[in-house]
Parts: sequence; structure tokens; C-alpha cells
Amino acid sequence: MRRIDAEQLRSRSVSALGLDPTKYSLTSVEAIAGALRRAASFLCPCPEASLVHNVLEPLRGLVSNHNLTKTLIEGVLDRLIAYGDLFEYRDFSHVNSAATVLYLAPLSFVPRNSGAVFLTGIGADHVLALPSELEARIETRGCVRTLTPLPGETLRDTLLESRLIEIPYEKWAKAPSARGVVEHIAKYDQLLREGPSSGDIPGLMVLDAAATVDYYPARWIGPKGRTGCYVARRNPAYGAPLWCYVQLEDGVAKYMVDFPTKGSRWRGCDEAWHLQMAIDAHRGVPQKFKLSTARPGSYDLHMYSPLPMWAERRWEAIGTRIEAANCLLAFRFPQIEIDEERHFAVSSLWLAQVGD
Repeated sequence: MRRIDAEQLRSRSVSALGLDPTKYSLTSVEAIAGALRRAASFLCPCPEASLVHNVLEPLRGLVSNHNLTKTLIEGVLDRLIAYGDLFEYRDFSHVNSAATVLYLAPLSFVPRNSGAVFLTGIGADHVLALPSELEARIETRGCVRTLTPLPGETLRDTLLESRLIEIPYEKWAKAPSARGVVEHIAKYDQLLREGPSSGDIPGLMVLDAAATVDYYPARWIGPKGRTGCYVARRNPAYGAPLWCYVQLEDGVAKYMVDFPTKGSRWRGCDEAWHLQMAIDAHRGVPQKFKLSTARPGSYDLHMYSPLPMWAERRWEAIGTRIEAANCLLAFRFPQIEIDEERHFAVSSLWLAQVGD
């Protein structure tokens, strides 16, 4: 019997997850995601807490901060659920509370226009059901597993032959239904007209439609002397400021609708930011993005305004978030993906490209 030290054990554990220990640590998102998928393949259906516990306990003595690691595992688990590797079922059979049970999502793939695919779902007993040569080509980045086609290769046919389920990208992304700028604004204007009068709104701040779109923080102003419809925030009696859409007359609020609107699955800020994108595009001064080629084979996309969660989730899955210099946030994409993402930015977010 040969004794190994803690560092060797960490390295072997990462290797056992199919990852390169010279690139990934035991507490990297990639390693935690792999450990969660493996544990889920044997334990599910099970409660979230049970899955977190079974990944956390083997790490005792190998991580320096047990509580911090638990928080990391819980965060990665949330992302696996969001990306479609697991799905939640709310069991209402319990007398006092509804228990959340996790189930394995079926092995599936999400095709991209570039020919690359995302892999989702988890096979029982950690079996991926792919040819070994294809499994060896899986690239892992964060919680996302990607396959890139070889020249002349059609991954879709191979994956369908392996009985993986095809999920259209639009369904996986769960983005709002595509509509034009005028139609999008009209939807919220209609909600204003149908709502009751608002009266005075304490602590109201509005996004100035006439201000430059290059510097988001400077766009927030008071309502004094303003007339028209504005994306806004207001101060409730208790808690954090709330997002809303208001109609002003000479600085006085006449009508208001709160975000998120009834039936929306998005946060209030997501609806507000998307509506402001439409408003800016409609007035002929759309919000901007810039593309640059900092590295061969990739493009960096720079944003100067906040992104709705569904767009941010898409770009975190396709690319890599990078340090934002002279902008609000930035992502790095493989060159083969940039045409589709440029189209997405223009057609779904109504942005205008500047620079390279």
C-alpha cells in the first residue's frame, strides 16, 4: 500500500471526473459540476440537500473552507438546473411543506448554427451513451459541455443515432418571444393605459431616454419637468427599490405598472432593461456593443448597458465572461460563434455594433 498526500488525492479526484488536473482544481466550477453530475446519476431522484451533502462530504480535509465550498456547490447546482442537466419537481404530498426533488434530465443536445452542440442531461449510472472517441472530444467550460464538429462532420446525425434528444436552441434558451421594437413598446404602453392612476410615487428615478447610451449610471435622473413614458425605479415603504414603467406629465406620475408584470418569468430588472433597449432603438439611438479581436480565433464582445438575465445566461454558455475594461461587461466567443451572436445582439436586443 502506497500513501499519497492531499495534493495527490485532489489531482486524482479531478482526473476521475474526466478533467485535466493541470487545468482544473478540485473546487473549480468544472470539477464541482462533474461531481454533481456523477452523484446525481446514482442518487436521483433525491432532494437538493441530499445531493449537495453527498458531494460536499468527500471533500472534508481536502478544502480549506467547508462553508464556502458548500455555497459553491449549491450555486453550481442551481446552474446545472438552469442549463437543463437536472429538473425540479415540487412534491406537495408532504403535510407541512412542499419538498423539491431533483430528477435526471434525459441526455440531449442543443445545436448551434456553427455546427457545434451543447450537451445536456445526465445518464443513469453516469453513462453518457456516446461513442468513446466522441466522448473524448467533449470540451468543458464552467457548467457547459460542448462538442465542436471536425471538418465535414455532422454532429447532429451522430447524436441522433446515439438516441440523444435534440432540443431547439430557442427552447433551451427560454428567451422571450421575438417581436419588433414597436410591438414590444406597445405591449407595455397598453398595460399603462389599462392600469389605475398612480398618484405620487416616492423616491422615483427614471432612465433618461435622451441621455447617452454609453454610460448607464449617468442615465438615472429625477422626474422633475419630464413628460412621457419612462422605465423607472421607486422606493417602497420597505425593502429594495422596485422597477416600474411610468407615464409622466410635467414630472408628475399619472400611470404606473410594476415589473415584473403579471405572468412574467423574469426579474423586474430584466423586463425593464429589455424595454429600455427597445425604447432607445425606437428613438434612433440604440444601445451599443463592440467587437474586438484580442486573441486569434476569438472575438471579445463589450457591452455598455446591463443585460437581461436570459441574454447573459446565453452568452455565459456560449462564451466566457472576461474582465470588462472601459465597458459594463464583456464576453469572449469562439470565432465560429460570433456571426450568430452578432445577429442575436441586433435582432433580439436591438443593439448597434460599433468599432471593429
